[in-house]
Amino acid sequence: MQVEGAMRRVQAWFSPGFRALAVLFFCLVAFRSAASAQFTQYTPAGAFHESRETTDLILQRNMDEARWKAGRVLLDPWFGVRDVGYVSNVQGTGLSDYTATAGVGLRGWLPVGSEFTLAAHFLPEYVWWKDLTGRNRWNGRYGVGLFSNLGRTGLELSATRVDDATFFSREFEDRVNTRVDEALAKVEVDLGRSFKLFTSGTLRSINYLPDDEDDVIRLSVVDRDEGIFRLGVGFTLPRGFEIGVGIEASDVSFDPGPSDRSNSGLSPLVLMHYLGSSLSFEADMAFRSLEPEGSGSRFVDYEGPTGHFQLGWRTMGRLQLQLFGGRDLVYSFSDLWAYFEDTSIGVGLRGGLSSWASARVFVETGENAYTPFDSGDPGRNDDYNAWGGNVDFKFDRFRIRLYGSRTSYDSNFPGADRDLTIWGSSIGFGVGNGLSW
Repeated sequence: MQVEGAMRRVQAWFSPGFRALAVLFFCLVAFRSAASAQFTQYTPAGAFHESRETTDLILQRNMDEARWKAGRVLLDPWFGVRDVGYVSNVQGTGLSDYTATAGVGLRGWLPVGSEFTLAAHFLPEYVWWKDLTGRNRWNGRYGVGLFSNLGRTGLELSATRVDDATFFSREFEDRVNTRVDEALAKVEVDLGRSFKLFTSGTLRSINYLPDDEDDVIRLSVVDRDEGIFRLGVGFTLPRGFEIGVGIEASDVSFDPGPSDRSNSGLSPLVLMHYLGSSLSFEADMAFRSLEPEGSGSRFVDYEGPTGHFQLGWRTMGRLQLQLFGGRDLVYSFSDLWAYFEDTSIGVGLRGGLSSWASARVFVETGENAYTPFDSGDPGRNDDYNAWGGNVDFKFDRFRIRLYGSRTSYDSNFPGADRDLTIWGSSIGFGVGNGLSW
């Protein structure tokens, strides 16, 4: 009851007017990110990431921490167990079961000359279900990349495949198997006087993988190929503020048919990043103007900003106050709606319990506004409130995480009110999980 009372007070603080002001603030500030998916299909409740480091720093740290050396080749083993938990009503089947994902693999780096580094990772994972054995499968993360710092020019070329059991979206908040194949090319050129030119191109194929169990919901209707290309200029202000402006061209192709949402457009970009001793800020925004691509596309024109921001303020001692939010355009699998806007804002508090343990709690509120294919079809709005937290333990490179969240949805669409509880744990050993170099 105390938690429900606190959530009602938070909902009052984050009234529609407050949310509108927050979104306005979010739309006026701006932002740094790598080329990401055109639309983020799922953002977990309370998502807040520590300020991103440059690829050079991540690469150098991973190489320094590698356990094995064979000539010039650096190798590091990885082992992990994650998503250990109990899932109720798996994919709407009415069945519940215990599940876990475990993996073991290897990461490697090879300096090529004095300016290039070749990196690769091979990290297979097995998804296990206790009773629903037809959902057991091998997933994994695999990739190869070439990285260089040529004085004033930075270069990154990579090809990756990620097969993962991940949540689909807030429309259908259940784990599904996804395959993402990606090729990325990125170049940054130092122009002098604190200016730099950045450009990147990403080709990505996203597919939802069926398992041996009967699929109740056809998620493959949002399988797609994405091409995202960015060009812009960044500059560094006094005290370490980094700002970038540019343009993003996107082209997204779906299979022909009644669920074809193919679209393309040009979007101005604004990026910002700052990391200080007590204050950090990071955000990215695209002012999108998207139109249907091809004669058979049913995509509905979209005009508006999407992106994310997060602000962290480290107070006395080990505490950090956090403000985070954003807006994503998310593809719907329904034949009624083309997509929905997921707009949210939240606050969090993170604190160190000791030199090897930390904890975080958060509350968040948001809205999913659905856009129908046809103007005469019914609209839909889902308001949601979420709260949760996690506890992390780190012993050298051995990590344990316990996490949980509760989300309540209030919808104007019949039968769409729902509550979702997620809890689980993960254990990892090694310098990473394949998501960064």
